[in-house]
Amino acid sequence: MFPRVACFVFLASLLFAETAQAEIPPTPEAGQFLHDFANVLNEADRQRIAELQKQVFDKKQVPLVVVTVNRMSTYDPTARTIETFATKWFNAWGIGSQEKNDGILVIISTGDRKGRIELGGSWARRFDDYSQRVMDNDMIPEFKKGNYSGGLVAAVGSLSVMALSGPDATPPEPSFVDKHRDNPFVAFVSKENPIKKQFGFGPLVVMVFAGIGCLF
Repeated sequence: MFPRVACFVFLASLLFAETAQAEIPPTPEAGQFLHDFANVLNEADRQRIAELQKQVFDKKQVPLVVVTVNRMSTYDPTARTIETFATKWFNAWGIGSQEKNDGILVIISTGDRKGRIELGGSWARRFDDYSQRVMDNDMIPEFKKGNYSGGLVAAVGSLSVMALSGPDATPPEPSFVDKHRDNPFVAFVSKENPIKKQFGFGPLVVMVFAGIGCLF
């Protein structure tokens, strides 16, 4: 057995080594916006996300950064929430220029089952609702199915629309489906179901409204 003091020194050295390794990676080179550390993206989705990121940066100089990790603790052992983790990562990489501060970070931790969209100060609080809708409608439903790749593609697509409009634009309004998502008919139409899968969206809508008409 180790002497008690030796055990303490040994455990302390292990803790120090773990802490030393747990840190946010160095700031990437300019133009590198996609960092799939958790390896959840398939090649087609990876290319699509990269295309959208390049388009946004070329047209608006807005960095739309996507990061996936397995565990928050791997990079920050003090992280308790995805909110503080995302803010720390955003600041560590200095996402967005100091003049405009309009960067966007999409970060997910698959092992912690957490995700966050972090916006630079130029977006103020006006785009918080839109970001939450992206989380609720694009990311979370796909993540629950284990489809991180598809959820991230959908999220980046929605956020690219926001980024191309810019912080001074009016935030996009919720769609009809977003406004009435709790309605059982809308939920049935919007979600995957056998009729939609077999015949498509159009016939399903006609069938639903025909059913409503029969009720009246």
